[in-house]
Amino acid sequence: MSRLPPFGQAIVPVTFVIAKDGSSLDTSRADYVCSAGSTSDQITINQAISDLPAVGGKIALLEGTYNIDNSILPDSNVEITGCGYSTEIRASAAMNRMILVDTKNNVNVNNIRLNANSVANYGLVAGTTTESRFEKLYIQLTTVTAYGIYIATSSYCMIGKNIIKNNKRGIVTEQCTLMNIIDNYITDNSGVINGNGMWILNGSYHNILENRVEKSGTSGILLQAQGYHNLLNNAVISSSQDIDDTYANIELHTSNYNNIQLNNCKRGALANKAKYGIYVNGAGNIGNFVTNNDLHDSGSTASFLDTGTATITAPGNRV
Repeated sequence: MSRLPPFGQAIVPVTFVIAKDGSSLDTSRADYVCSAGSTSDQITINQAISDLPAVGGKIALLEGTYNIDNSILPDSNVEITGCGYSTEIRASAAMNRMILVDTKNNVNVNNIRLNANSVANYGLVAGTTTESRFEKLYIQLTTVTAYGIYIATSSYCMIGKNIIKNNKRGIVTEQCTLMNIIDNYITDNSGVINGNGMWILNGSYHNILENRVEKSGTSGILLQAQGYHNLLNNAVISSSQDIDDTYANIELHTSNYNNIQLNNCKRGALANKAKYGIYVNGAGNIGNFVTNNDLHDSGSTASFLDTGTATITAPGNRV
């Protein structure tokens, strides 16, 4: 079904409402209804996205559980929004990515719960996107080898106010620039190896602000390769849950000229504890500014270990 204007009238963004029969309270409000018992609701959702005009629009998912066995595919200039936690997208079969933003720009996905149901590898994946926003998502139970949010080769995006738990890694950006990662709650992310809360890989100029990262399998926040990030006002607690006294709450690995201030790191009260509050790991980390952090009681071995090159710590950290 396509809601297009009469001939000669300008095409403007529109909103399509989607409901789930047997799960949404009132399906009469909907433009599209996913069939009760369907395990492939992405077909209906993707059709609604395709039916939007070229200028874009909004897909509004009513409350209910939408079962998918393949990816939802947002287009450029499209917002997909739900009713918060009560709008659940649940993986009904093994798949790689629940939501895939592939070379699309100005995408907004928000107010949805993604339940990977231990069969989907990733919650939300975006590649080569600009000025997109991924906010107020609740992402849980991807497989132990995958991630809640994974974004690659992208720029000027916002990742904010998400709750991400029980994945291998919470948030990963790779080869991205000028990203904003703000006010996320990331917890219980671990795996066989390398279960980081947040992994910033080979990227630059990120603002990583006011996130809470708890109970990561290895390092809570790992900055690896390139750099020039602002890592400010984050709380990172109880990292190294996979192996006691092995990983840091915040670790830098060949990451340069970062501004790391006002973070609160704690080793926590769990049986497994972080080895360091902050670890500047190796001479390949150059010119980092690491000061004004609260590192008291943040590591079992040491609160702060710096083996980097030309690290600036004045006026100092609280250890």
